[in-house]
Amino acid sequence: MLKGMFSRFLVSFRTELKLLVINWLYPLLHMLWGALFYQLFVGKDNRSAQALLETTVGRLAIGLVSLIGLFMAGISTSRSKRFRFQELEETYPTGFEVIAGRWAAGFVALFLFLIEPLLVAVYQGPLTSWVEGVPVFLFEAGLTIAFITALAWVLLVRQSFGRREYLILAAVWLAFLLGPSMLADRFPPASLLNFMRQGVSFYSDVWGRLIYGSQPLWFNLFYLGLFLFCLAVMVQTISIHRFHSWSKIAITFFPMALILAGWGGMCYVGGIQRATLQQQKELTLSEPVSFRVIDYQVVMDLANPRLPHFRAMLEILNTGENPLEEFTLQLNPVFSLTQSNVEIKRAGDWIYVRFPHPLATGESGLLTLDYEGALRMESISNGVVEATDFIDSRGIRLTPAARWYPVSVSTGQPPNQHEPCRFSLQIRNDPGLTVATNLPAIGENYFAAEQVSWVFLVASPRLVVEQVDEVTLITARADLEPGREMAADYSRALRAIAPFFTNTNVEGLILMVLGEEGGLPAYTPPVAGYPITVTQRYVKQPNTWQYFVTRTIAVDLWLMMGGRLNAAYNRPITSLDQAFEAVVYFLNLYQSEQGDAEKMLTRLQSAYDNGMVVNENLQALLEIYRQGGQQAIVATVREMTRRSAELEELPYDALPAWIRSTGTVQ
Repeated sequence: MLKGMFSRFLVSFRTELKLLVINWLYPLLHMLWGALFYQLFVGKDNRSAQALLETTVGRLAIGLVSLIGLFMAGISTSRSKRFRFQELEETYPTGFEVIAGRWAAGFVALFLFLIEPLLVAVYQGPLTSWVEGVPVFLFEAGLTIAFITALAWVLLVRQSFGRREYLILAAVWLAFLLGPSMLADRFPPASLLNFMRQGVSFYSDVWGRLIYGSQPLWFNLFYLGLFLFCLAVMVQTISIHRFHSWSKIAITFFPMALILAGWGGMCYVGGIQRATLQQQKELTLSEPVSFRVIDYQVVMDLANPRLPHFRAMLEILNTGENPLEEFTLQLNPVFSLTQSNVEIKRAGDWIYVRFPHPLATGESGLLTLDYEGALRMESISNGVVEATDFIDSRGIRLTPAARWYPVSVSTGQPPNQHEPCRFSLQIRNDPGLTVATNLPAIGENYFAAEQVSWVFLVASPRLVVEQVDEVTLITARADLEPGREMAADYSRALRAIAPFFTNTNVEGLILMVLGEEGGLPAYTPPVAGYPITVTQRYVKQPNTWQYFVTRTIAVDLWLMMGGRLNAAYNRPITSLDQAFEAVVYFLNLYQSEQGDAEKMLTRLQSAYDNGMVVNENLQALLEIYRQGGQQAIVATVREMTRRSAELEELPYDALPAWIRSTGTVQ
């Protein structure tokens, strides 16, 4: 009996597959499909193969194949009636195996449409990234195709199929495409209905799916359960129609399918609820603090990555007029304090410290805190749970927003920053991870610098740290080649423009190309001797790339000289902003023309002739440079950074004259 059922399944499968594939329309669809992906993605997106399969290429393929699958299922289910073969087909004592064969043929025909996205991804490379991403992509795309085609068969197998039904199928696809995305912001659990996995565009080659935690597992388990439920419904429908009895197979599958779907759905929604409860609050004190932390020595022990241990030694300086005996620090509440050298009390985010003897004005004291805890902070984006900070045996991401070391907080303090200080960080017993920070390394897993106002710690087996000239490149292994190109560009720009910023004592540049920038302070301020750039993997645009690199480095050099920059949005533009932008444009021109003043003026005049608005501030800088050379610009930049407060109040029309006066141009 089983042999006969299997034989009928194979015959049905082969017949339906020939009807679908050996058809002039099928190769034409593949040609159009390949042309679409070539036009949209080849040369347009420089992310790795795995990143493309996880985001744009993979999501578009799954979404459109789902639409094709609905119509192909409609064609298959209506074939018997259209060719007037339905009565003869139902006369034979066949069961679900015939329908199963036809459904499987449709699944295979659709699955072959994944070849073109895979070719685009392998062309992008690197090959190791493609090999790692293919199994997950094929499984999730296959699960989606299996579910949508099974659902279509359930809806149409016993229905008369006409033109109106095709419109209904298109409406169903459109509803599931747009509905969950529109509802997800207000009702995040609606993202569970997003079976086509649209709207998720973020992916990090450094951490892979670690940022999503178990959510993809529960999502897939939910749809695996629904797929099995659809199969059980088809089996039961055929059994009742043909044999007028309940199918034992369907009865077995129903509870199994409901358990899988229910378990996956509840766990998925539970993950969203936990992330919702974790939404961060900005905590500040109501008045300025009268002390500073002037030195940090933090040791992180990963002997047990599930419960990492920290020891933080802080040197506290009394900057107030009165003796300091009690003060407050902030630390993430997931960490439990285990030991301290002074009296402390804990209340949520706050640590209340009391020294045994008051510190006089200008006196400093040592505070030692031992604490431990499992940290995983999550946020919700378009209904998708994403970890922003975490400590795991497979990777670490700790931003200043996570408050993973004790900091002082007061009014007026920039977000995700503290007062500049000495800072050293040592990682012990790391579980085979490559570790990097925004601080220069002074030993293995040992980092330290002066004038540190924030610390960003990353660790991953996919991470690579490489020296490219003056630049310390920190990036994912899959992004190493484009990262090297970026590092070379930053190195050239640093050598060209650093001489215009005196007394910065630049020793190098730290370039972190990690694919995302969340949780970090604006402008990612530098540490002593090292401008810091945390950036995404940008596609180089010939007309803007050099300006972008120049501006990024100039921001840090400006701050290292003591200049001020306001990163707030929707604020009035000041003369200080215009002065800084003029300096950036000048430095960009300087690099383009190798410092030739006449060529720089000619190029600027050509831009004016082509419709560019006259920039009188830049014009003033070029006049200074032509008359006084590099030293004149150095003097002007020094005065701009020294007199930043004055420039903020200066009227716009007075700025060109101010620039000329500082550069001694008559």
